[in-house]
Amino acid sequence: MKTFATPISASIAFLLALLIGPSFAQGKSKSIVFIAGTPSHGWNKHEFPAGCQLLAKCLNESGLDLQAHVSLGWPEDDRLLETASAIVLFSDGNENHVALGREDSLNQLYENGAGIAILHYALEPGDPALDNFLQKAIGGYFEVDWSVNPVWTLTEPIIAKHPITSGVASFELEDEWYYHLRFARDANDIIPLLSTIPPANSLGKDGPRSGNPSVRS
Repeated sequence: MKTFATPISASIAFLLALLIGPSFAQGKSKSIVFIAGTPSHGWNKHEFPAGCQLLAKCLNESGLDLQAHVSLGWPEDDRLLETASAIVLFSDGNENHVALGREDSLNQLYENGAGIAILHYALEPGDPALDNFLQKAIGGYFEVDWSVNPVWTLTEPIIAKHPITSGVASFELEDEWYYHLRFARDANDIIPLLSTIPPANSLGKDGPRSGNPSVRS
């Protein structure tokens, strides 16, 4: 199963296709589990529970044969995950990552065929075991002093011709776009669904997440 990473700003339909598209056409009912971390960064910033609840609400009201669930923190009942067709992690990273210490469970779920989606800061595990899992499951992760996360306006991106991108038109969007990620050495299975070249002025002074000699070169 190929898996992909996409910005939080992607549409609900895009996320749905990303997670369950390959097998949804077979008519199988699907279960999607959103795992939300604790809010941070002040009001209306990292509202992980609210974001997950909104996404789940939209999916549950879509009329499709699926059920979206939201867990605030890692689920206490593993049965919720064992029946999931897809798992979405939306949280802070590093020591506050919602999946910290859950690498064995994630690996088992992934090996059993569950789709994996990582949203926003959760792409920065800051933990070797989680780093390795994301590199295997979605092809890469955000690494401090290598990757960067400036806010800039993406214009006229190159959108790959792929079933997942069907109906997605060109757009312009200011967002916190992550790039220069740490990809797996064998990246043959990574499909660049959306591509662009960031403007040079998107990089500020060198810092843990703002710039470094490698990304500038």
